[in-house]
Amino acid sequence: MNTASDIFNFNLVWRATFCGTLFFWRKSIMISAQIERLKKDSRQLGYAIARYRKQGRTDRMAKVLFKKLFLDEQIAEIQRLQTVHI
Repeated sequence: MNTASDIFNFNLVWRATFCGTLFFWRKSIMISAQIERLKKDSRQLGYAIARYRKQGRTDRMAKVLFKKLFLDEQIAEIQRLQTVHI
């Protein structure tokens, strides 16, 4: 027979599980949207690198290249961590 405390405990566990699942689902959507934005930024930096190389501005190209390499490393790390936690 279910007592009031059993029903109350079930409701607490169900709410905690549902809210936790919803939180992680929303977080994964947010992270995937952020990753897509970072990839877009990386592509734009690639275009800037090509443009600076064509213009002969190698000093500026080197700075942007280092930014792109850092961004690509961060994207790879986020994706690696995301696959580990899923």
